[in-house]
Amino acid sequence: MGRRQRDFVDSWEDLPEGEWLENDENGNHWYLDVEGNYWQSTDDGYRIWVDEEEDTSSSATESTYQYESDEDEGGEDDVEEEEPGPSPRLGVGTALLGIGLALIVIAWTFFITMPTAELNIELQSSEATQWDGEMSKVFLDGLELYQLLNTVTLVISAVMIGLAVMTITKKTPWWTVSASNFALLCVLFIASLVAFSSEQKSVDACDPLVYYCYGFEQPSILLIDAFYPALFSLAAFFYIFNTSLKTWADFDPNQEPEPELDIQIFSRDAPKLGAFPALIGLVTGLAVLAFTQIVSVAEAVENIDIANDLGMVDMAEMFETVLFYNQLAVGLSSFVVLVSLLSLIQKVPWWTLPASCFLLIPCLFIIVNKSDYNGLTTFEQDAFFTGVGSLFATMIIGVSAFRTLANHEWEELDGDEGYSDIGGTNSFDLYDDEEELQEWRGKVRTAAMVLLVLVAGIGGFFLQQYVTSSANEPTFNIRDANGVLSDGSGDELVVLDLMDKTRKFSEETIEVKIESDGNEFGEVVCRWKQAGKCTFEYLEIFDDRTLTAMESILISEGGSVDWCSGAADETCKITVGVYHSRSTENEDMQVSVEVIELGSYTITVV
Repeated sequence: MGRRQRDFVDSWEDLPEGEWLENDENGNHWYLDVEGNYWQSTDDGYRIWVDEEEDTSSSATESTYQYESDEDEGGEDDVEEEEPGPSPRLGVGTALLGIGLALIVIAWTFFITMPTAELNIELQSSEATQWDGEMSKVFLDGLELYQLLNTVTLVISAVMIGLAVMTITKKTPWWTVSASNFALLCVLFIASLVAFSSEQKSVDACDPLVYYCYGFEQPSILLIDAFYPALFSLAAFFYIFNTSLKTWADFDPNQEPEPELDIQIFSRDAPKLGAFPALIGLVTGLAVLAFTQIVSVAEAVENIDIANDLGMVDMAEMFETVLFYNQLAVGLSSFVVLVSLLSLIQKVPWWTLPASCFLLIPCLFIIVNKSDYNGLTTFEQDAFFTGVGSLFATMIIGVSAFRTLANHEWEELDGDEGYSDIGGTNSFDLYDDEEELQEWRGKVRTAAMVLLVLVAGIGGFFLQQYVTSSANEPTFNIRDANGVLSDGSGDELVVLDLMDKTRKFSEETIEVKIESDGNEFGEVVCRWKQAGKCTFEYLEIFDDRTLTAMESILISEGGSVDWCSGAADETCKITVGVYHSRSTENEDMQVSVEVIELGSYTITVV
């Protein structure tokens, strides 16, 4: 307001202190006051002279100042609308590894794990093959939960593929692939333990008085289908998690973004594969072609002829289905050979050979699924070996294809085209000093990897203890024979009950030794059904003349030794050692006897 009151006066007497200047060529009077303002005479008084350019600049400055003031008064909305800074992003190679792992898990689970479990469910549900009620119930409950976990495995694998694709396009944070891989790993290991536990509980529920329990297939974690993709996922998780932490620890927000990988598919300028992956594809295709045509197709044709001769129409139709898929595998492997040759002479783009291999792999696993009629496990089927070999070959070819894309010399792009969008909030900016921040992240990465290795080691130890816990249980249980002890010989001493349901022993191969704390003879070999210092016989032996679970060995004093006295308040401590002798014959017709200790058991006889 002060300027508006002083920029004009009516007469020269009202001018502020200053001095007069010379008149201009138009006769106008000029006056310079002590504040440096120039006054110019007008028709009705004196007015401060203002340069037009300065006035425009001043007005703009005032306008800008006023705008900034209004923004400050408006609140903190401007801070929230600031452009987000860069954040760590996972590399394309690691994302492709996640996709490859997920595809392997999907193929294995869909074509091997789930069909095998479904077949077991059908067998256990059938009245003709149903076991004892408790055994079937325990096994079926475990299989149903196992199938549910297999379905969850497929879902997580599909999610992992989606997240990996989004990682390639820079749309997800650095930790998403590791998180999905960890979830997949957990589900696979839980499924493996559920399947193993259901088989173990089923064997434990077997009644030896009804079945020969040792005749059932014994549970083993190595026979669980889901255990192998769990191992693949564990190995991949170590690499993916380490790479993810490395990306986060070494992240520099000021670093120039790397050029985006231009994945050309149908362009004429698409890069070509090198000789190495082409040779891998050629060898794989030829191996699958020869093995399938010479072995698998011949076996299927022979089985069809036998089934037709026997009039087994349904069996013949099943063999014809297997033959069809084997012939399809021959055609697909021939196509892989052709594509490999074209890749070798640089006539097809980089993606053609991996795509042809991906067509062959499902066909081979379908053959494994359809070949379950022969009673062999998944790992014993012919197509299993060709399928697994093709899987590893495809992984090598895929890695080579990625390296081809990464090392290809693309044309230089103008401006920012071809660079990835690395937008997103960096939520790890804990320190202002970048060197201190990277050092802190490096320590976190090291600690995380050490903890991961430690947890994996501890987990492996407990897994080994869990799956071998039944093997550590005693083979026999010792108890008092409850006979009347006398001062003479011939008294019944102890009974050994066989507890292991998984094994059987011939009655001629068992050897028993005993010793007593009150006897000077030391360890003595007992005779089976023969007189001596001690003797033993079998109780409740089955007609197969073998010792099995719930059967027993009765050990008695011999006719010449009094091992335990029958005096009142007198006890004796007896230790029994049980051995199994097994005879083997080598190529030279020489027989050797191997003696295995089945345990040592001690009891105090009253």
